[in-house]
Amino acid sequence: MGSAYLVNEYVRARIRRIRLEKGLKLVDAASQSGLAVSSYGCMESGYYRINLDSLFRILGALEADISDVWPLETLASDAESSPAHQLRAQAFRFGEVVSLAGAEGAALFRVRESQCSVLFQQTLDDVLLERLVLQLEAGKPTVEGAWFQKQRLGSLFILFLKVKQCPSYVGKLVEDYLTIWSQALQ
Repeated sequence: MGSAYLVNEYVRARIRRIRLEKGLKLVDAASQSGLAVSSYGCMESGYYRINLDSLFRILGALEADISDVWPLETLASDAESSPAHQLRAQAFRFGEVVSLAGAEGAALFRVRESQCSVLFQQTLDDVLLERLVLQLEAGKPTVEGAWFQKQRLGSLFILFLKVKQCPSYVGKLVEDYLTIWSQALQ
């Protein structure tokens, strides 16, 4: 089984647990999230995969946060815990954030002792990327966009999204992912 299947299983089980803890009937949770009862039931039972749009609608109905249902640690077998797989998992998370934010481009940086390195980047031209690196090394980023950061063990991890406005749920997800990235990419 792949890690996407394991994540879906984890998320659906957490959604069910939250719904039951709140004393909501399946029909009520479906109605409040704007989903057909049959679709909601199939997602919660694992028959359908939960897409991100449905997930955030369900979270709204349950008055829950993405961090309540999304696994922060890797739900993978030992074979999937290789450094190459871990790097692919972090790159997938990065791409997921860019997509959810509707960003024109993005970059994840690590700044340590005034030296900036690019860990991931997507669709930023070389001129802008070089400008961002120079500004981060000088400690004065001025490019407009959404900026997020996490300090860990002498390194500053910074995510830049080239976007006019970042949805709040993406900001919460970025905070969780920055914690993961700061541990995995140290």
